[in-house]
Amino acid sequence: MVAVAATTALRRSEICGLKWKDLNFETKWMNLERGIVHNVETKLKTKASRKGIPMMDDLADLLAAWKTKTPYCGDDDWVFASPHRNGEMPLNPVLAMTYWIQPAAKEAGIEKHFNWHNFRHSVGSLLGQSGENIEVVQEILRHANSRITQDIYMQADQTAKREALNRFSGLRLVS
Repeated sequence: MVAVAATTALRRSEICGLKWKDLNFETKWMNLERGIVHNVETKLKTKASRKGIPMMDDLADLLAAWKTKTPYCGDDDWVFASPHRNGEMPLNPVLAMTYWIQPAAKEAGIEKHFNWHNFRHSVGSLLGQSGENIEVVQEILRHANSRITQDIYMQADQTAKREALNRFSGLRLVS
């Protein structure tokens, strides 16, 4: 779940809603058909949200390997099926965050509150910082409007801010 969130910017409901039939390993494509919120299947937010998304080669390899290990590998099975519910529902993302991901983040030195949406923001910010076109980032995040992408998700990093200010290093403050 973490690898999917960190490389695709899918929302947690979309990650939970993935079924094996949604993943095309030949074309390396994820179809987004549904979300799961509080164990209830939902439609995705907008037309833009329902657009599919490419899978990076490494992610496709990781998911293909996972498919060989999970007992829930049929086309209609959840990609991240809960063994506690005999595969009838996906893993609970809140429990995964609470018991595994947040402790790992804390151990890695991340002190601020960490949640599933942080992955989405990170992907958007990193894509923006690497100079990706706003329309490309918007489509990866599947926003209906590029203003949402630009205003909320694409944050400049501290190094870029410092470099911008250093370009004015010839200015001197006079007291």
